[in-house]
Amino acid sequence: MTANDVSGSDLADALGVDPETNGVSVIDDDDVVQIENVESIETFDVTFDESTFSAQNYTLEFEAVDTGATAEATMTVEDPGDTTVEFADDSVFTADRGDNAEIAIDLANYNNDQLNVTIGSEDVNYKTSAVIDVDEDAEEVVLEMNSYKAGTTDTEANAFEVTEGGQIATDGENALVTRHTDFKLSQPLAAISGGYDLKVASESEDRTWDRGTLRLNERTTEGITLSTAPGDEVDLADETVEEILDDASESQSFASGDVGIVQVEATGLYGYINDVEDFGPEHDVNLNITAAQAGPNAQATTYALNGDNIDGTESLAGSYYADEENSTFYVVFDADNYEVDKQWDVEFTVGENNDLVSEDDTAESSFQVVDREIAFDQEDYTVEAADGQNITGTATVAPGTQIEVDAEATGDNPFFKIVTAEVDENGEWTADFDFSGEAPGTAFDLSASDTFGGDAAAEDVEASGNISTAEEEPEPEPEFTIDTDAPSEVTVNESAELGVTLANDGDANGTTNLTVTVNGETVDDTTKELAAGEDASFSYNIPTSEAGDVSWEVTVDDDSASGTVTVAEEGDGEDGTDGEDGEDGTDGEDGEDGEDGTDGEDGEDGTDSEDGGDGSDGDAEGQPGFGVAVALVAMLAAAMLALRRQN
Repeated sequence: MTANDVSGSDLADALGVDPETNGVSVIDDDDVVQIENVESIETFDVTFDESTFSAQNYTLEFEAVDTGATAEATMTVEDPGDTTVEFADDSVFTADRGDNAEIAIDLANYNNDQLNVTIGSEDVNYKTSAVIDVDEDAEEVVLEMNSYKAGTTDTEANAFEVTEGGQIATDGENALVTRHTDFKLSQPLAAISGGYDLKVASESEDRTWDRGTLRLNERTTEGITLSTAPGDEVDLADETVEEILDDASESQSFASGDVGIVQVEATGLYGYINDVEDFGPEHDVNLNITAAQAGPNAQATTYALNGDNIDGTESLAGSYYADEENSTFYVVFDADNYEVDKQWDVEFTVGENNDLVSEDDTAESSFQVVDREIAFDQEDYTVEAADGQNITGTATVAPGTQIEVDAEATGDNPFFKIVTAEVDENGEWTADFDFSGEAPGTAFDLSASDTFGGDAAAEDVEASGNISTAEEEPEPEPEFTIDTDAPSEVTVNESAELGVTLANDGDANGTTNLTVTVNGETVDDTTKELAAGEDASFSYNIPTSEAGDVSWEVTVDDDSASGTVTVAEEGDGEDGTDGEDGEDGTDGEDGEDGEDGTDGEDGEDGTDSEDGGDGSDGDAEGQPGFGVAVALVAMLAAAMLALRRQN
């Protein structure tokens, strides 16, 4: 076996074979390793040590000496790059006193198997180092320090754990965690200005790779949030808090049979509160639920986590779930244990006997337990013989609770239907029924049931329903309307037309009979056909050969219109346009010499109308023939006429 640019002895080292062993020989002059007694199938591990191999492609050539058979394999050796070891998160880590602090270290091409992480210094009276066995190919190591236990335990290793990328190294059975100060602290690590120094080094080489800081803050209590979840959906013994919260809704009203959830946002607990048994006087951390009102001469009942160990309390019988990442813990309990229609006060306290506070730190809330009840919104429902028919109601139970709704009809058209409805966050539920195919007019009974299986289940409720008699949709029909356009007045022989627009404003195509009469004569009497939304226009001549009124009328099946066009003499038309004096000319016609008065009107455009008025005065005096004033008018009219003809 040979490999390019690799000596036989180096190749033997890479293969893990010993040239001093019988059956293995090295021919350095030819860079060959010869191995005798090789099985037909045999595996060799090749170690590409950087002192022997550089970053390039290598070809390994194989030859069976007895048969002359050959084979080769090509391998690429890459440069691993520089080795780096450094603290993550800009080398600054933060935690609250009493919680667990995570110190993360990023690695690249780290070949040594151990790291040494040091926390603190002599200046702050606390210094501890932890030796870590690093996993092969690990890219990150996370060292977790319990800030409540660090410095206060007899064995400092109890405060440290590697949660990713390796494990605490051991010397025999003892973990390699060393507290360098000679004394044990009486209280958890303090929140000091500037924080605690961090250092990471190679254990074997004693090389410092990076430095950082761990800052501890004072603990806090933010508040309490209350929620509830369906009792038949939650198994306190088996479920995780994430599964419970999937079914939970915020509420301060819990129904019997459901579960209550107390969510407390607080820090500085998770280094020493791990279960219900850790509550109570040992750490002076308490969660109590107390009746707001006690009866006469009675002490209010108080339920407490770990209450069996506390005087004057009963056990809350709740399950504890911690979510340290979000600085929150949950206590989940059965609402059945609490009397209905009574206010219950919830109080979380970190007491003054706790080493992390100087005085009581408290958060409070309250809830009420109510009976499980369900109800219909109506006593009687009218539905259609169709899908998507909603029967609605309300409930006092937790959102997400299932309500079973039955609809049953007997008699000539029997049916039985079951629909499951879900209570929403507003305490409302909707059962979506399909009544398609059922006979209109059928009456039926409704029943709603709580699916909760316990003794606290709500009583069934009842209502009634009826399938309405469906009204047939009216057939689409055409609807014809007319719009007309005609002048109100024209002069003799002036062109005039009656315009008619016929429209079908209905929803269907159709026909209608259009009748048009002008001056008493029918000029159109035909059937018109129009599509829905279509219109058509027609026009008809209005006779103007003689003065007088011309009437017209247009009718269709459902609409009609009518009007009158006044045809006036040419002069009359001009006088009418000029104004009131034209009317005086009409008065002149009333006299015996009315014809002469008419001649006077024909010769004027406005002024002659006044002369016409003078003619009326002459008639009023009763003089026969032409009087002086009439003669003057006639002469003036003739002059004006002559002048107009010249123009």
